[in-house]
Amino acid sequence: MRISAIRNTNYCVANQQSCKKPNVNFNGLFKNVGSSSDEWDYHGIPSGSSGDGHYQGMSTSKSYIYHPFKGESESHIKKVLEENNYHYDYDPDSTGGYSGSDDCTTERGKTLPFTEKEWNSFTAKQQEYYRELLNL
Repeated sequence: MRISAIRNTNYCVANQQSCKKPNVNFNGLFKNVGSSSDEWDYHGIPSGSSGDGHYQGMSTSKSYIYHPFKGESESHIKKVLEENNYHYDYDPDSTGGYSGSDDCTTERGKTLPFTEKEWNSFTAKQQEYYRELLNL
């Protein structure tokens, strides 16, 4: 069972006002370079975070490389990177013993040699060729 984060920390957003997961409208291509998940469920000694001693949690981590299209503005690239780098902690004292975290890191990759308009004009076979070439 997944519980919404109670205490969120978003390390990359400068104003620290928005802690919900970003819904970014990006132009370039993302490469998934790894992910992991660890889930636990056990009974232990009752504490302030779990009155009955039942503890649950899940930590997830994702890593991406963002390849912007040729001509994509630096401000847009910066926004995509900022909004796709986050860390959320789940506070067990506020969730009855549920704890964990959700992390996402996104690094900037090489700029693609074509614009978004050119990419959209490629056939599916051509796009697949470039995805394989870029190891996406």
